[in-house]
This record gives sequence, structure tokens and C-alpha cells, in this order.
Amino acid sequence: MDIIKTNQNQLVVEEKNWGLAIFLAIYAIVMVGIVAFIITIVEMESIWLKILISLVPAIFAVLMLYIFLSISVVLRCSLDRRQNLITIYQKSLLGQKQVERSIDQLERVEFVTSRSKKSTSYAVRLIFKGGEKVFLNVVNSFHKKRKQAAAKAIANFLGLAVTNYDLQRFSIKSPASDQETTGS
Repeated sequence: MDIIKTNQNQLVVEEKNWGLAIFLAIYAIVMVGIVAFIITIVEMESIWLKILISLVPAIFAVLMLYIFLSISVVLRCSLDRRQNLITIYQKSLLGQKQVERSIDQLERVEFVTSRSKKSTSYAVRLIFKGGEKVFLNVVNSFHKKRKQAAAKAIANFLGLAVTNYDLQRFSIKSPASDQETTGS
């Protein structure tokens, strides 16, 4: 997430997810290749068996293509003091979507840390009055400093404090046994 524009009356942060979109497109192409290989090269007695076996990669290919087309490759958040407006703009290959909220409705800015056994990822989330939560990214990322800088910039621009929110996994020992139960 990068700070694109900042001045006394306006702040714009933006995140581009081209890497994820390209990965999904390549994955879909590989799945189509597997289907083509099964249908043309692999010898089986029944054509229906070939079709049945090739259905799984075909379904995955269609699913990945749909996700590729619908995922927001550009997410931009613009805060404008003059208009008292927060505009969240999402652009995908299927189209564009724009959501507007009043700055007065923003309650706090959260820097979200999500931990698992193997990795830690980060996100920026806006919390509005009434409980509405809006993430300013499509996928959590490992760029802690960039996400923190964006969260601080938004909070400072609006005169708010950044709240750290930890989605750490936890473990509980059952009193009946010594087995560990993991939750999230």
C-alpha cells in the first residue's frame, strides 16, 4: 500500500495486486493445459471417462479465471477534508466499484496483524460508526512497514489514533484431557 497523494486537504493511498492476478491467470492456463493433455494424449477406453477425469481441472480453471477477473487489482482510498468524504475505489477486469462514506462516520483506523504458525500478514482496516469494517486491501500482505505507514498517514490526516488489532491464533488446553485445541 502506497501513499499516492498527500496535502492539507487530501490523502490518497493505493494498493495494486497485479502479482496475485497474474498468478491466478497462470494457474488457470495450467489447468486448461492439463485438461487438453487428458483429452488429447491420455488413452482411455471411454471418452466419457476422459471427460469425467478432466472435469476437476476444468472446474478449477473456470474458478481461477472467475477469481482472476473479479479480484480488485487496484484499490484506492481517497480522503478529502473539503468534501468531508472517504472514497474507496476498486478496479477489476470485470469493472469498477466506488463506495463513498462521510469522514465523520469514521470511528478508528486499525492496523491488523494476522498470525499463523508459519507466517504473519498485515492489513489496514477502517471502522465506521455502526460497526461497518472496511479492509483497504484485497489480500493481507507481508509488507508491515508499508501497511503501518498507510495506517498512520490516514489516522494522522484525520486526527485519530491507530489501533493495533491482533488476529493471533490461540491454543486452549482442555481441562478434561491434556490435548490442545487450536482456534482462531
